[in-house]
Amino acid sequence: MAKREWSIPFLIRELAKKVGPDVDPDKWWHNCHAASLEIVRAGVFPGARVARGVCRMVGGQHSWVYLGDSPYSPTAIIDPTLWSYHQTVFSPYVVRAMNNIYVAKGAGDIWQAGKPRTASQMGEKAIFPENYGNLTSGAQLFLEMCGPLGRTGWNDLFHGPMQGWPAGEILEAADKTPQLSPLIPIDVLGMNTDLNPGGLYMKEKP
Repeated sequence: MAKREWSIPFLIRELAKKVGPDVDPDKWWHNCHAASLEIVRAGVFPGARVARGVCRMVGGQHSWVYLGDSPYSPTAIIDPTLWSYHQTVFSPYVVRAMNNIYVAKGAGDIWQAGKPRTASQMGEKAIFPENYGNLTSGAQLFLEMCGPLGRTGWNDLFHGPMQGWPAGEILEAADKTPQLSPLIPIDVLGMNTDLNPGGLYMKEKP
């Protein structure tokens, strides 16, 4: 555990008390994913999930808690560790004006980023996800517009923007496909589906 360099803000201590009587906010210092997950698992904010990406006030990767249907357009953000990077931060509750400093992995519109490379372009064999025929017509149409895709194209898709296409549905199908599952970044899978890989992104269902 990294050593704390300044005092814990009052509102951080109060949040820790809500999470649980034995929760030590000292352990939240520079421990963003574990702290965020602890809050989500405690059910302090119903429907909350962990987002991972970058915060422009923190160097490197960062995790936080978000409310709403999408990590890319949250209705609220709770960051339990930003105070440990900036001594001037006194609250875990992010005001709406600061929302734009948080960029979850996969943010952006695929239609602005461009199409993934097709199997024919790359001289590869086309790969179709498991249960392709059970996908919705919208998901099938999207994949037809993109490809067919080989390994390179699927990798492009999984590492590109997640907005503007039925990402959740297609990611779930791809995760069941041995040729595709290893290509999916865990953060993308965790934020865009209910698969909750490793139990690291949402509260487990009873």
